[in-house]
Amino acid sequence: MMTNQNAERCKACRNIQTLGFTLYDLLLFLDTHPCDQDAQKRYFSCLEQYNKALAEYAEHFGPMNASTVVPGCEQWEWVCTPFPWELGGGC
Repeated sequence: MMTNQNAERCKACRNIQTLGFTLYDLLLFLDTHPCDQDAQKRYFSCLEQYNKALAEYAEHFGPMNASTVVPGCEQWEWVCTPFPWELGGGC
């Protein structure tokens, strides 16, 4: 059974994964349409959301990767917490 905290962690992980996929998809589009200003705006908006989601995840659950380590945190602390697939509930 998944706890509320694990459910929130899974939800945050899925949001980061979704934003990451969207970023990559927009990046591929921009490789073939580099002058598309609408796509550029969407990319930078999504990048901002992605970085915010990573920062919020790190604040609540600890760093997801080395780029989200915050001051005063042990850099490799995330290896001491369960990985998303260890939480159960189809995360």
